[in-house]
Amino acid sequence: MSLRRPPAAAVAIAFAVCAASLRAGVAIDLRYPREVFRVADVTEFVTNEPVLRVVGDVASDGAPWGLRVTAPAGIPDLAGGYPTLTEVTFDLGGHAAVTDVVFAPVIERDQGSIRSFGVREFLLSGSPDGGAYGPQARVASGSGVGSVDGRATVTLSPALEARFVRLRWLSGWQRGEDGTPDVRLEDIRFVTQASSSVSAPVSEFAALVMNPSETQPFAYDVLLHEGRNRVVLEVVEVGAAAGDTAAFDSATVPVTLLPELPLSTDAADGEPTVLSDGASLAVTVPAGAAPETLRGLGLTRLNPTDVPVATYSANTDIDASYPPILAYEFSGWFQEPFKAVSTAALPGQPPSLAVDGRLEYPSTWVSNLAPFPIRWRVDLREEANVARVVIHPRVEDGVSFGPQRATVLFSLDNDVFTYAGEQEEFPDGVGTIAIANRTPTRWVELVIEEGKQANDIQINEIEFFTATGSRVLAQVTADEVSFQAPVVVNARYFADDVAAAAAPPSAPIGAFLWNAGALEWQWTRAAVTEAELLNPAAQAGGGGLLAFDVNSLSKLALFVRSDAAEDTAIVAAWSFNPFSPNGDGIADTTRLSIRLGRHVGDADSEVTVRITDLRGMLVATPADGIVTTSSAVAIDWDGRDRNGRAVPIGAYIYEARVRRFGAGAPEVANGIIAVAK
Repeated sequence: MSLRRPPAAAVAIAFAVCAASLRAGVAIDLRYPREVFRVADVTEFVTNEPVLRVVGDVASDGAPWGLRVTAPAGIPDLAGGYPTLTEVTFDLGGHAAVTDVVFAPVIERDQGSIRSFGVREFLLSGSPDGGAYGPQARVASGSGVGSVDGRATVTLSPALEARFVRLRWLSGWQRGEDGTPDVRLEDIRFVTQASSSVSAPVSEFAALVMNPSETQPFAYDVLLHEGRNRVVLEVVEVGAAAGDTAAFDSATVPVTLLPELPLSTDAADGEPTVLSDGASLAVTVPAGAAPETLRGLGLTRLNPTDVPVATYSANTDIDASYPPILAYEFSGWFQEPFKAVSTAALPGQPPSLAVDGRLEYPSTWVSNLAPFPIRWRVDLREEANVARVVIHPRVEDGVSFGPQRATVLFSLDNDVFTYAGEQEEFPDGVGTIAIANRTPTRWVELVIEEGKQANDIQINEIEFFTATGSRVLAQVTADEVSFQAPVVVNARYFADDVAAAAAPPSAPIGAFLWNAGALEWQWTRAAVTEAELLNPAAQAGGGGLLAFDVNSLSKLALFVRSDAAEDTAIVAAWSFNPFSPNGDGIADTTRLSIRLGRHVGDADSEVTVRITDLRGMLVATPADGIVTTSSAVAIDWDGRDRNGRAVPIGAYIYEARVRRFGAGAPEVANGIIAVAK
C-alpha cells in the first residue's frame, strides 16, 4: 500500500505548529506540541532536549488510514511509539550499493517457547534523492531465532543502488489482533560494497491502521539535530479517490535544538534564552543567570494524575478535590571536569583544571617549568568521534602562555596511542587542532613540544568537538537548578486541561513550585491572564497564562486554588542544618527556602539574607536585595564568607528580611545555622 503525497499547496503551513483545516475524511489533532501554543511573539520553540515526543490523535470516519512522519534526525527506537511502524525509510548519507539487510528482531523466550517479532516478508525500494522511488521488490526474511547473534540477514540480488532505502512490512512472524504485522525490531543495519556494517538514521517512518476507532491516538519520539528542525506528519485515508484532499491532513512542528545553553555572559551584553516544550511552558533564562557549568535545562511534562495526592491534600492553598491542571519537572545538565594527568603540573593547578568547563583564570592548568615535551592526557569517559581540539591559553596583557607547537594522539585503551593531528604554529589566542584521523577515541593526549613562553604553559580550558559542532562533555543531571538571577516562567493552560481535571471552567488556577526542603507545593503569587486578553494568536483554546520569576526550579504544577484564609507570615527553612562545607560532596551547600507571606494587592518583594557570627559581626550576604514577584525563593550558602574563605566550624545567626514594595515595614525570619566539620 502506498501513502500518496498531495501537492505542496495542500500541505502549506501557516503557523509554528499548524494542522490543515480540512476535517472530512481524516484529521490530525496535535496535542503535544500544541497547535495553538503561543507565548508573547514566540511562533516556534527552542529546546535543549535532543528527543521530541510528538503526541496526538487521528480522527477518521472509520476507513483505514496511513500516517507518515518525516523525522529530521531519525528516531531513537524502532520498537517505540504507537501505532506500530509498518514502514521505515533510511538515509545512507550518500549513494551506496546495498548488498544485505540485517534485522535484529525482538525475540521473546518463555518456558521453552521462542517467538520472533521479526519481518517475514517486505517490500524494498530505493531512491537517489528521497523523491521518486524505484520499483518495489518483494523480499523474504528469516526470523533470526536460529542464528548465533539473533539477527536475520537478507542478501539482495542484485544489489540495491540508492541513498534512501525504504522497507515496508508485508508480514511478520507475529500478527496483531487486527491482522496487521506485529513487527518489533531493535535495529536494522545494511551491508554495502564499501562497508560491512552501516547504521543509517531513519528519515521517515509510517504506520498503517486498518481498523481505526473514530479517534485513534498516536505517540512517537523523534530525534532532533542541532539548529532548526521541521517534523512533518501526514495522514492519508486508504482507498480515497485521487485528488480527494478531504482524505488527507498534515501538521508541521518547527523546533530548534540548542545543544547547550550559552555560556554565562555579562547580563548587560547577552541575549536571554527562551526554552519551551512547545505545549504549555516557556522558561526565559537571562544572560548571566545560568550557573557557570549548567549546559542544558530539561522541561518534562508529567501526567497530572501522577503527582501524589499526599503532597497537596493537606495544603490549605490548594483545592485537593481536583488533580493538577498541568505538571512539569525540571532537570539540569551540569558539566563535570574530565579526569586528566600530565607530566608537568603545579600542586594548586592540576591538569583537570583545563577540562572543567570554566574558560577563565584562575581555573587554569599551570606547568611546573618541566622540560619539553609536556604530555597532557584526558579520559573522555566514553568513546567519542573528536573532529577538533580547541585550546584556550591564558593571555595576560596580550602575552599568551599557550603552546607554540603541539600534537594530538588518540587511544581506545589508554595504552596504544596513534597520531590524530597537529598544529605547527599556534596563534597568540585560542588555537584549534584539526583532527586528520577521525576514528573513535576515549583517551586524548596533547603533546606540547614548544611553548610561547619557554616552558611556562598555562591553559584555561581545552575543548573537544565532533564533526557536527557538538562539544564532547562529561555531564551529571540534577533534579533541581538554582540560578544566579531570576528566570521567567510562562505556564499556559487551556480549557481542555481544566476539563481533563474535571474542574469548573471558572475555577481559580494558581501556579505552585515544589519546595524539596519544606516538602510542600508553594504558591508563586502569579496572577492569571485570561486567554481573551492574550495576543490574538494565543487566544484559541481558552484557559489562561501565568507568568512569574523564580531563582530555583525543580517541579511546577498548576492547581485549583482553595478559598482558605491567606497566610501573611514568611517562613524560612534550611535544607541542611547543620551542614558541612568540607568538599566531600555531602551537604557541602545548604539552601534557605523562603516562603513569602501573601497580602491583598501583592507587589514585588525585595529579599535580603545575612549571616552573622554570635557577636553580630557580618559574615556573609547570600542574597542582597533580590527583587522577585514570586512567593517562593531559594538562597544557597556554601559556607564561605564575603571574601570567599571557608568560615570556621560553629553556630551562626541568619536573618531573612523581606520588604514588600508599598507594604510598610519589612518582615523578618531568623534563627541559627550551624557549620559542622
